[in-house]
Amino acid sequence: MLSFFGVYSVISIGITAHLIYSEIRDKKFMLEVVIALTTSKLNLVIFLNFLVVLLTNTTNLLILLFFGEIRPNESKVSLSNFKEFKFLVEKSQKKIFQLLLLAVVLRNTLDIYKLMSLTFILFFWVIHWLASKRTKGLIGEENRNYSNHIKLSFLFGGLILIDGLCTGIFAV
Repeated sequence: MLSFFGVYSVISIGITAHLIYSEIRDKKFMLEVVIALTTSKLNLVIFLNFLVVLLTNTTNLLILLFFGEIRPNESKVSLSNFKEFKFLVEKSQKKIFQLLLLAVVLRNTLDIYKLMSLTFILFFWVIHWLASKRTKGLIGEENRNYSNHIKLSFLFGGLILIDGLCTGIFAV
């Protein structure tokens, strides 16, 4: 049985696919399709919603593949890991305040495309952050399970490639 977010994801993907299909069916040239899809504000909001759903599902898939289940010491808040929990909350607040500051600075020029870019950046922050926290946890508990280390090595390799690609794109 699908959860509420699963149903919402299916509906969101279906609406986006139908929107793109109907524009392709009605137009003859690809340039006309792109212009029709990107000039309507409703279409852009639908694409932003699709991006958020896609990135959320991708994050959940990456967590399932590379991190496995949340360990008991990661999910419980006790006195022994309260400092760690407080650190996570403070780091989350810091990232949110950075995004809010960026929104204030760009208030006159903030459009849907920049909002999509910020959403994509936030996705990569989350993945980097999770990988870093899990690695510190594995080192701290002296985990001898090599499969966890190999999975995280592949994840870090992929993140390094994506970071290099993004750096190269922005450098050019």
